[in-house]
Amino acid sequence: MGAGKEVEEFSINAWPSLQTVLLDGWLLRFADGYTWRSNSVSALYEGGERTLEDKIALCEAIYADAGQPAIFKITPFIHPRLDSLLGERGYESVEHSLVMELEDLSAVPEPSRYDIRIDPSVNQAWIDRLISMNGVSEKNGRATMKMFERPLMRTGFFTLYDGETAIACGIGVANDEYVGLFDIVTHPAHRGKGAGEQLLRYILKWAREGGTKKSCLMVLRDNPPANRLYEKLNYRTIYEYSYRSRTSK
Repeated sequence: MGAGKEVEEFSINAWPSLQTVLLDGWLLRFADGYTWRSNSVSALYEGGERTLEDKIALCEAIYADAGQPAIFKITPFIHPRLDSLLGERGYESVEHSLVMELEDLSAVPEPSRYDIRIDPSVNQAWIDRLISMNGVSEKNGRATMKMFERPLMRTGFFTLYDGETAIACGIGVANDEYVGLFDIVTHPAHRGKGAGEQLLRYILKWAREGGTKKSCLMVLRDNPPANRLYEKLNYRTIYEYSYRSRTSK
């Protein structure tokens, strides 16, 4: 589980939240409700003298005070009883996802089509493109702006162009070991034409030129087109995760 936990820790740091609470080794994250990963409990470590039942109840109370539902991320690294306890408390298992790793960026082909723009910091124009392509709300766009105002890792905001037309966008967050890929989206009118693959090649090239060796990403298990694309670039699943929630998305 060593490499998997390393990737889990990286992904938590790479995709920020607006507020965090540390509770006996559990990290409670808050970001105005935008994305499950930034508004859930990551129970990576155990500590303190509280029982699991007490810690769950305390998490519920903290999220209720924040006006948000308590959501728990279920990974291979949690306490073995946590998942079943949440099920007994009425939490449903949702958002089943894969964590995929690419072990060698040097093997990724160079981009061969389209043009790229890389913004080193988040800006309203990039957020507007994300909103138009991904259908996120203005509120969630503002949350993304706030989350990435002061990134702690090297971050690029990518836009792929066909001439003057923006056709895909995404975020790359890198340190010396990994680059994480987030919010990868192609405009609906340009899907199925290879734009997504070219965008990934550009992001991975940017990371490789900065000294990064590997890549990781998270994708819904029930997303065959995306999974086929990632597998084409030699990403392989290293573990799976889901969430426990009492509310629908």
